[in-house]
Amino acid sequence: MFKALLAGALILTAILPAAAEEVGPGVGGRNYTSAEGYNAHVCTNESDGSLSVRTGPGKGNRKILELSNRTNISVLDRRNGRDGFVWFRVRKGEVTGWVRSDYICDGSLSFRGGD
Repeated sequence: MFKALLAGALILTAILPAAAEEVGPGVGGRNYTSAEGYNAHVCTNESDGSLSVRTGPGKGNRKILELSNRTNISVLDRRNGRDGFVWFRVRKGEVTGWVRSDYICDGSLSFRGGD
């Protein structure tokens, strides 16, 4: 019994990194069929950091907006950029553009006064 469990764990360990690479960093695999997307937020390495929204998936595309850390957004789509990064098409208000997925975290943040 123990050998069977150990063998199963080893197989899963070998498979999971490959699946994680397909999903990419950030929010991970999602179904983008809804026109509304899903809720997420900007999560940079610095509390006062910001994230550039670009016209296309890649650093070579023009910046159209800067989003502050912890800003709520809608994620609409995903692409692999030529730069090797996974990019998300996002919407904030009336602006739609592309951001690197590794600076996006799942779920909206709600802010409560007095905390």
